[in-house]
Amino acid sequence: MCPELMASTDPLSVGFILYHELIHMVSFVGDADVGYDRDSLVNLAINNAEAARLSANNYMLYAA
Repeated sequence: MCPELMASTDPLSVGFILYHELIHMVSFVGDADVGYDRDSLVNLAINNAEAARLSANNYMLYAA
């Protein structure tokens, strides 16, 4: 688990972080090199759909 999970006190954030980490555990997706914020990942999806599909944070944002 990541340090952000251990430092978080917000139950919603903990849930989203756990979902993100579980995606790593049950699939072969990694993390995009563009960062974790929504705008960067939307731009990634527009410009490189395959790379976006392989980002755990995109799955987490979809669930959110």
